[in-house]
Amino acid sequence: MLAKPKDKIIFGLVARGVHHKGWEEAILAIIELKKQNQGMRIELRLYGASDYLDELKEKYKTYKDFILFFGATNEPIKVVQEFTVGLLPTYLPQEEMPFTIIEYLACQVPVIATNKGAIPEMLDAGGDIAGEIIGFDTNGHACVQELMKTMCRFVEDENYRSEKTLLAALAFEKFNIKNTVK
Repeated sequence: MLAKPKDKIIFGLVARGVHHKGWEEAILAIIELKKQNQGMRIELRLYGASDYLDELKEKYKTYKDFILFFGATNEPIKVVQEFTVGLLPTYLPQEEMPFTIIEYLACQVPVIATNKGAIPEMLDAGGDIAGEIIGFDTNGHACVQELMKTMCRFVEDENYRSEKTLLAALAFEKFNIKNTVK
């Protein structure tokens, strides 16, 4: 298991390996973030499997020092616990209530996601957001610039990151089995 180092920010994405989940947008955002901030100790960990992801792995292999493709996982909670921030820049037309968001929140990991389906309600923590909701570009895909800027804020502002982490725990309460049964 890879550790979650204190001096490194780990962004992670766990999802089905379809392009609509925003895989390439996450990759492009972290590449831009790294270009603008060479000294940042950041990493993007990607968990999913498909021919599409194999193509992305080949296409972006020159960035393998900070973009890591792990393939599918049968233990999402275990890998999510290593993340500093979870990503789901989805633009899947039929996105409704992605379990990935619940897994991120269960691990007290704040989330950067798009405004699809029930995601805004899932991230609601008593009127605050357990992360950030980003917009779409003119093609209807997750906005890479907005994603990169939001990722940058998580990297640069430790207080902001801590606040959003606490809100993630609060947002998860609505999925707690005791509250769900009620």
